[in-house]
Formats: sequence, C-alpha cells, structure tokens
Amino acid sequence: MPAKPYKLPRDYLQVPKKVNITNLVLDRHVAAGRGANPAIFHEDQVITYVELQKRVNQFGNALKKLGLGKGDRFVVRCHNCPEFIIATLGGMKIGAVPLPTNTLFRSRELEHIINNSEAKLVLTMQDLLGPIDEVRSRCPTLKHLILVDRAGKGQLLLSELMKGASTQLNAADTSADDLAFMIYTSGTTGVPKGVQHAHRWIISLGHPIAYVIQQLTPKDITFFPRELSFIYAFGCSFLFPFHAGAADSARRSAWNTSRNSRSPNSLRCPPSTGCCSTSRGSRRNSNSPR
Repeated sequence: MPAKPYKLPRDYLQVPKKVNITNLVLDRHVAAGRGANPAIFHEDQVITYVELQKRVNQFGNALKKLGLGKGDRFVVRCHNCPEFIIATLGGMKIGAVPLPTNTLFRSRELEHIINNSEAKLVLTMQDLLGPIDEVRSRCPTLKHLILVDRAGKGQLLLSELMKGASTQLNAADTSADDLAFMIYTSGTTGVPKGVQHAHRWIISLGHPIAYVIQQLTPKDITFFPRELSFIYAFGCSFLFPFHAGAADSARRSAWNTSRNSRSPNSLRCPPSTGCCSTSRGSRRNSNSPR
C-alpha cells in the first residue's frame, strides 16, 4: 500500500536564526535516544549514530587543534566511506566549510579549487593522492595533508590525528545563513565554480525532500550508485536520510548482499539514470517521480 502522506509542519518555512547542519542530522538523534540506531553500513561495519557522533567530535576537535575554525575551508577527496561522512560532519560542526570533490578531478581542477577556496587542508587517500602532491607546492594556503589509509613524509594519518581527541564537542554557534559547505561544478565550461550552501539548506530543502518526496524513516537504508561528492547523492543519500534518522550504505559501487545482510531498501538515482527513487515492500511510494 502507498506510504502515508506526510504533511509539512506549518512553521517549516520559518528557519531559525541559529542552525548547524551536524546538530540537526546527528546530535539531535542521539539526544532524542536514537543513538543506537544504525547510521552507516560500510562493508562489514555497522556504525550507530552515537558511534558516529563520537568520531565526528574527535575529528572536529582534531581540526581545531590544527588551527581550523569557523569559515575555514578544507577539501575532502575520498571514495564513499565513513571517513568522508565523518570529515564532512566534523567540519560543519565547528563551523568550518568542507569541500567534497569528485575523485575524477585532475591536478588542474584541484589546483584551482584549493586556491580559489583558500583551502587550508586536504583529506584524501593514497590512490587519490597523486594530483594533490603535484599541485601542493603551488597552493600557498594549503597547510595540512591528511591521509585516511597510509601517511608518508609531510602527511598526517587520520587515525593518529584523532587518537586521544575528545569525543565531546559542542556545535559552533552558526547562523542559518552561515556557509556550511561548498561543492564545485565539473568545469565543463571552464574552471570549476564553487557553489555555496548555507546551514539553512538542511531545513529549506532537506526537510521536504526527506519527509515528503523520499518519505524516509529511521528503518530505511539508502544507497546511491555514485560518489557522495555529487550534490544529488550528498543530499539524497547522506544528509537528507540522516535528517530523517535513516541509515546510509556508504559503498563505492553496487551493493553485495553476501557481505552484509542488511541491504538498502531505498535507491536514489538522478533522472538521467531512469528513476528518482524506488522502495521495496509495503513502503513503496506510488507517488514517487519516475
């Protein structure tokens, strides 16, 4: 049977003056007693909301120790993985501005993005490090290079950076119009352009999409067969599901049910791939756009 229609609250367009995305998509669920709910399924890992909160807080505190704070930009260049999510949420929680970037960007695009945004830090992986190393000397604002998997000379290892960092962190006092994150375009008509998104985005766009269009609940597991650095996936398979308390299957490609018994029940695709959303079982939404 079709999902029960959801009505937006009367005051949903009245965005509060103070908004922090991480507070709304993560801390709010833990405070409400939903911390034991799964937030991320990745390979054989199941990360709950409270576990994610601890790691996000550690990363946020680590950024602060490196000197980053409100308004400071940093690049996230990773495949779909928990570290991508942790870094993004940890940065926004302290008021810093993460820049999720497509892994297909070459040195030319990355040099422009780092210099144009005045990014102070890059988080990446060994197999994506080459173009960053190539342009590092030409990026005067870039002070820190953090590696998720293995660090070499002049690099910091993420696990070592977070080790010993406090799991307690209060969200920055960000306003609704403060910059939350930036995503650069592909640059097909020239150099990539940075598109700015404020913290109010999670309410003005995230609320109607998560609750009305996707009709997500904490029982759902979402999956998007593309990188989370795409704005569609960044919203529909990451921040919007988290806003609803659902879980994300953070995988690099199609899911493999033999590796994890909890398969996604909500597939998110852009119109160009043939469908916008699909669900299985009794929650199938017959009103979803196709």
